[in-house]
Amino acid sequence: IFKTLWYESCPIYYAIKVIATHIIINQKLKIMNTRDKGLGIAALIGLGVSALAVLGYKKLPKDKKDKIKSTLNDAGTKIKDTAGDVSDTVTDTFDKVKGKVANTSKNVKEDAKELVS
Repeated sequence: IFKTLWYESCPIYYAIKVIATHIIINQKLKIMNTRDKGLGIAALIGLGVSALAVLGYKKLPKDKKDKIKSTLNDAGTKIKDTAGDVSDTVTDTFDKVKGKVANTSKNVKEDAKELVS
């Protein structure tokens, strides 16, 4: 008698439904303050956008999926390379400062010995 809709089998649909029900119940009980309402609504909107993105991605042709995947992999590689470069730069700078401190300390010791003798 009742037909199930295609989106009712999606787990994201149930998550959105649970959050929406929770928000409605809390609004009726007037438990939520203004900040919580904003966060709940933002979470609900975020889940809805995520669900639409997943559904849209599933409907894309294989070549576009591959293009998106390669773009994300390239971005990840660039981030990884940049993090490695930053790490190398920090290490080099630390070594330079460490060397300067060691030279300064050596010079101070030599000056102290000259003053004492």
